[in-house]
Amino acid sequence: VVRGDERIFFLDQADELVALNSDGTLLQRYQLPHSGAYLALGTDGSIYISGNSCGSTASDFHGKVSALAPDGTHKWTVTSVNRTNGLPTPPVIAPDG
Repeated sequence: VVRGDERIFFLDQADELVALNSDGTLLQRYQLPHSGAYLALGTDGSIYISGNSCGSTASDFHGKVSALAPDGTHKWTVTSVNRTNGLPTPPVIAPDG
């Protein structure tokens, strides 16, 4: 995702959120508390990341969503059980944030 301050955010293969300046220079790497799959941008510049953590069986998949403040600090992580297929879904931000 590209934020209003022209910073670019993406998830790498090591489950880190990477932040770049618009010129491509590295700003920050943030190790996620779970595997990341999708990003969403909040109206206040927060980044929301959905993904999975898994247990020992297919029924132990847990969907997780984490929020990072615009300055990169961890705001929160929530867990929900996903018993359908274990695949994460993209976070959706309501118009009111």
